Amino acid sequence: MGVRNKMRKLLSLMLVFLVVFSALPMVAKAQTSSLSFDEIEVEGTTVVLNNDVVDVAVVKDLTENSETFLPIRVRLKSTQNIEDLKVSAWIGGYELGVPRDTSEPFDITTYGTGAVKSVVLKLPLPKDLESSKVYKLNVEAFNNDMSLKKEIKLNVEGKRHLVDLFDVIVNPSLSVDAGTPVIVKARVENLGDRTEDDVKVTARVNLVDNSGNTVIVSDSDFIDELVPRSEEKGEDQVSSTSTDDLLLVIPKTARSGNYKLMVEVNFNRGTETINSEYDLTINGKTTAVSDVLVTASATSKDVPRGSQVSFPIQVANLGKESRTFSLEITGVKDWATTSVEPALLTVAPGSTAETFVMVSANEGVAAGAHLFTVKVSENGAVVKELNLQGQIASLQDTTAGFKEGLELAFLILLAVLVILGIVVAIRKATMSGDNTEEVKGETYY
Repeated sequence: MGVRNKMRKLLSLMLVFLVVFSALPMVAKAQTSSLSFDEIEVEGTTVVLNNDVVDVAVVKDLTENSETFLPIRVRLKSTQNIEDLKVSAWIGGYELGVPRDTSEPFDITTYGTGAVKSVVLKLPLPKDLESSKVYKLNVEAFNNDMSLKKEIKLNVEGKRHLVDLFDVIVNPSLSVDAGTPVIVKARVENLGDRTEDDVKVTARVNLVDNSGNTVIVSDSDFIDELVPRSEEKGEDQVSSTSTDDLLLVIPKTARSGNYKLMVEVNFNRGTETINSEYDLTINGKTTAVSDVLVTASATSKDVPRGSQVSFPIQVANLGKESRTFSLEITGVKDWATTSVEPALLTVAPGSTAETFVMVSANEGVAAGAHLFTVKVSENGAVVKELNLQGQIASLQDTTAGFKEGLELAFLILLAVLVILGIVVAIRKATMSGDNTEEVKGETYY
């Protein structure tokens, strides 16, 4: 009888837990049924009324000069008291993340007659939302016990002309000595619905020389065409591209101090302009500068085994005649193969050109940092040496994800085996108790 009594107590305890946990969803469902979206407004337009979607949400204005927000007003109605409620809104369908805004927690107190609570959200809008794509505006009211959601179609009104200054690279850095050339490369992206022709990109810095005179140093480049993203076709029709190197030669007479490096993009037939500013520091000392400047966009890169990685090299010709340079790679014999594209680089006077060192790591190369040298020569004489580095990941790192998956699978299997063991033990104990009682019932004296 002892085993059977224990089993009855265990079953009773499990029944209590089952009743409690089954009641929790009913409580949450009761709270959810008492809560509804009385109204949701997006930029002043009602899109949800009496808990029903009645209209489409529309993004009317995406600007290129400042961050844009979508104002959303959510009006909730409840017939029960609800604590620690939050309201969240987010955009679904955006491939580079989930723009979201969430309110602080609040309570709804009905005082027995029902209550209404309004919450205002400011949903951040990425500048690169596309009018040709379909997005979903999701609004949710929730706490730890319940959740109420609405999904609303979100349209984006296309802007005819919208260009973004996506990235700017400055070499050698934003802190240089007087007399040092500065190379600026800008990447520009067309976010509008119209093709942009002859986009002009200018890098400029207004300096002061030692005599107190203003010296303007600038360089410009034209991008022939940027099509809308929906019309991209291979390499011939692109929506984003980088400028050629913009060369700013800082005069030796420039006064030390902090200046503003301005990168300006002019588009839509010269009628619209966007710009970005960067802090440029001119140090007090003057550097004797060669008439050739060689820089690398990156001095260290990850080089996966069996893959090819490019190291861009920029060469600036500060002289008055065209010059031709060649590149030689040393220090890679034991771990990689390399090539240079183009092998010979001709640079016009007062301009820059770019070549690429292509590095392919060998399959059996050891993990770690591998140094190599790029020698830039003219007429057989080395004019500049650059020390670069390729990072090779260890085989342990590349298999770490696989090992973690195996460990997780093993833990899940172990848990299943433990549960099965408990079930088998309980069944054996039950069967043993039943057999004992049957034997006792058949004993005669």
